[in-house]
Amino acid sequence: METAQSHLSQHLLGASPAMFRKIALSLLATFLILGASLQTPFIAGVSGEIVIDAKDHIPNSKDGYCAWCALETLARYHHIESLYGIADRYKQHPSVGATPDDLAGELRVADVDHAIGRFGNHDWRLLMAANKKNLGSIVGLRDYPVEKGHHAVVLTHIDADIVKIVDSNHPGHVLTADRAWFDEHWTGWLVVIWP
Repeated sequence: METAQSHLSQHLLGASPAMFRKIALSLLATFLILGASLQTPFIAGVSGEIVIDAKDHIPNSKDGYCAWCALETLARYHHIESLYGIADRYKQHPSVGATPDDLAGELRVADVDHAIGRFGNHDWRLLMAANKKNLGSIVGLRDYPVEKGHHAVVLTHIDADIVKIVDSNHPGHVLTADRAWFDEHWTGWLVVIWP
């Protein structure tokens, strides 16, 4: 009697059930190694709703500059040239981190329409509106990438099941996590650019 697995493997892959199992195990091992190497709940290599060219992912070279890197990354997606280089300007000075108000100040100087959310105020309507309009947003996460730490990232997609982000600590990749994880770790910290 032919099993569903052997039927699938022979018709879709043209392989024997034994070969199909080897391929499946190899893919599983690759997935586990890749996931373990990130040491986060994210999986690399999944593109987001908005696609930000990898060359525009601004890397975080020092702790405390992630918000400026996220701002420049999102500004490059929106082609707001007046904000290009902002991360490097801030990296020249000691950092204590940045708040949505700090980023909003720079956005006002650049005459860029924006909206913000602050710690503890989870403005889901604003977050979802930005996602629906393919604007992306900058969000603050707690206990990521380290426990008791805070980190700003660019949110490129959110739905009922998953979120996708560009993280300045992992430039060149779009990372994906469970929506439940995001809901638990999002601080309410939010910046949306309205170009």
